Amino acid sequence: MTQTLQDHITSLHTLKLTDAIKAITTLTPGLKTSIQPKYGYFVTHSDYDGIADLQDLGRLWLEAGHRCFEEHAPLEVRLLHYQQTDIFDKLYVDLDKRLEAGLKDGSIAPQVRDPEAGCSCCAGVPSSVILCGFAGGKAFHFTPEEYEDLWGEQENSGWTYGIGGCESVTASLKQVEEALARTSGVEVVSML
Repeated sequence: MTQTLQDHITSLHTLKLTDAIKAITTLTPGLKTSIQPKYGYFVTHSDYDGIADLQDLGRLWLEAGHRCFEEHAPLEVRLLHYQQTDIFDKLYVDLDKRLEAGLKDGSIAPQVRDPEAGCSCCAGVPSSVILCGFAGGKAFHFTPEEYEDLWGEQENSGWTYGIGGCESVTASLKQVEEALARTSGVEVVSML
C-alpha cells in the first residue's frame, strides 16, 4: 500500500534541514489543491493516497526558512528553500479563492475560530503568514557577521532587531545568486 500524503508530510518534520528542503522541493510540484466540505487548506498528490493538510507542509517550509538562519545553512540550501516561495504562494492563493467561493455558495462549512487566538500572522499560522507575503526570504537572513563576510558594506534588504541589537541582516535574491557564483565559480541563472 502506498504511504498516505499526510503520513509522508509528517515524516518530513524529522529530517535534517537540507534533506527536508530537498524533500519539499521534490514533493511540491505534484501537489494539487483539494476542496473538502470542512474548511481547510487541503492538497493531494498522485504518488500518495489520501488528502493532507497543506498547513502542516506550510509550517515545515516556514520552519525550514528560520532554520536556514539558525543553522547557518549554505547558500545553495537557502536558495533552494527560496525557490519554493512561488509554489507555496500559488497553492495558498488558489485554495483561498476556492474556499472563499465555497463559503459564499454554502458548499464549505465556515471555520470555527477561537476568539482568544489573536492575530493568525503573529501566531505563525502558515496560510496567514504566506498569504500576507511574510514568508519569502526568511532563508536569506544572516547574522551581521555572515552578511559582512559575504557582502561587506553592500546595502542590505532589511534587518531584524531584538533587545540586544541587530539580530539578522537580510540579503536579496540577487546578492545570494552573486555570492553563489563568486564562491562556487559557477554562474547561477537568475530567478529575477
